[in-house]
Amino acid sequence: MAELERWLSDLAASGLAQAQGRPFSYWDAMAARLVDAQAPAAATQVRRLPGVVRSGDGWPSRLLGHISRLHLLASGWSRYERLPEAQKADLRTAAGWPWPSEQVLAGPKEHDRWYVLARSETEEERVTALRTWLWGIETNRLALVLDFARPGASPAWELWPGNVIDAAVARFPGTAQLRVIVAERSGEAEVGGAPPAWADLGQVVRARGEALASDPWTERWPVSVASVVPERLGDNWAVTDRDGRYIALATDDAVGWRLLASAGGRPVGLLAEWVGESLVPLGAWTDGGMVVL
Repeated sequence: MAELERWLSDLAASGLAQAQGRPFSYWDAMAARLVDAQAPAAATQVRRLPGVVRSGDGWPSRLLGHISRLHLLASGWSRYERLPEAQKADLRTAAGWPWPSEQVLAGPKEHDRWYVLARSETEEERVTALRTWLWGIETNRLALVLDFARPGASPAWELWPGNVIDAAVARFPGTAQLRVIVAERSGEAEVGGAPPAWADLGQVVRARGEALASDPWTERWPVSVASVVPERLGDNWAVTDRDGRYIALATDDAVGWRLLASAGGRPVGLLAEWVGESLVPLGAWTDGGMVVL
């Protein structure tokens, strides 16, 4: 981590404009050192930097945001022993140190009826990350069930969006405590009605801001907003709420058109992940029920 901090300082001191001329080996060498140091999540963040550099207009500010979070991670490790336990857990998770399931399950259990909001699938370091987002109906707390599969393996989704399960979960250590393990389940999943949701994008932004203030390395945040109108803006997609606030969607045309068709020109409930500066649409709630995008 000390080496990462020096590397970031040199990168900033040479000027961000110089980053566009750096070969891929420049970024990959630092990432490889982090892998050797058993910090794979930090290595993944470094490997994303050349993509940020080539991400088009506004890339310097985006790059600055990424390297600032990496700098915060590296400098946090220099005072690791003086931090509260929850912040130590945040640093450990951001670096990529695994938490043994037995240790998590040995902690307190949180029982609730959990609404399955949405699911997503992304390719990570040679594995497929499978995410299922839950909302506790009684506690109003969010939860993330995260599984991994080998490349080429077919993911087994036990929790389907729109269903409700009665379960006790154990939360991973940390300040945000989003990730959970389902420890116990009672009965079969039931079909739920409209998902619990924030009323508008303003409430979503405030909740997201609180999460980032608690854990600045929170990369993905679940979004369930009760009423937005999807629209196409030029070559891009966005959603607008009842007060005229809008936010861009990070999606391809196939998903964008399905979302627009499911809305039929009317407001819909949107289920999504907030990643970076955009929402990744995962589902929609309409009069006809849950639409998985």
